[in-house]
Amino acid sequence: MGGMTSEERQNLSVLHQYQPLFKEWIRISRPHYWFHLVAPVLFAILYGANSIEQVLTPISLWFVLYFFLPGNLFLYGINDMYDEETDEHNPRKRSEGGIEGKFNQRFETVIAIIGSGLLITTVIFFTTSVPVLLTIAAWIGINITYNMPPFRFKSVPLLDSISNGVYILPGIAAYIAVSETIPPILAIVGFWIWTMGYHTLAATADIKPDREANIQTLATVLGKRLSLTYCGLTWLIAALALAEVYVYAGALFAVYPALVAIAVITDIDVQDLLYYIPIINLLVSIPIFVGGLWPLLS
Repeated sequence: MGGMTSEERQNLSVLHQYQPLFKEWIRISRPHYWFHLVAPVLFAILYGANSIEQVLTPISLWFVLYFFLPGNLFLYGINDMYDEETDEHNPRKRSEGGIEGKFNQRFETVIAIIGSGLLITTVIFFTTSVPVLLTIAAWIGINITYNMPPFRFKSVPLLDSISNGVYILPGIAAYIAVSETIPPILAIVGFWIWTMGYHTLAATADIKPDREANIQTLATVLGKRLSLTYCGLTWLIAALALAEVYVYAGALFAVYPALVAIAVITDIDVQDLLYYIPIINLLVSIPIFVGGLWPLLS
């Protein structure tokens, strides 16, 4: 410290001052779920590109960088901004130290969330493709209508599940940007339906707090067993649809309905199952990632 100038010490002091705020932004962005938003983008780029050069274009890098952190901050930040009251009933959200702890309604945090959403407009510096821009606009629109009144799709049974397809929209946009073509329809259907099942599985873990908060979701309407059945069926359909496009992808995704079947038979706690899903997602994604990258390196 003795060799530092007064300006350097001042800059370091400012950094320490804002460090808790930066940590709060990272927590809100759900690091344990970052992969869920950026993975479809990575897959889309690899399977849409014809060469490594296409993978490393400015527009491809923009998609990866934006949907790695800013996109997640916007996605989950909007969710937390409008869930403050209802989260009081949810033990996963009540604790300050939890990975989905209480939302801190600080001015700087609200500005950071809004700013992360506005930052998506920088895409126009890399592409003016109308299909790409419309898909990105749909991603923003669903994020907002899912969380904000008067729409609040997250409290409309079935619509809450369907709108979770928002996770694959960045991947669709990235695929179009790289290949200038629309992804295989069955791939879109398969991944979209898979997200529907995933949403309902997460909502199943929240049935009790959601009912206490008078929140209606598909899971609160169906109850635990029927919700798990719905989840298993959507994941089975997703695996079959993906198998029509990439056989090995369909085979890999068959693990998900199998997991639900095991959960129903063993009556495992849904929260325990949810804990392992991100890890399973990563393991399933690795061979799909390699399958897209290998031809480009050959």
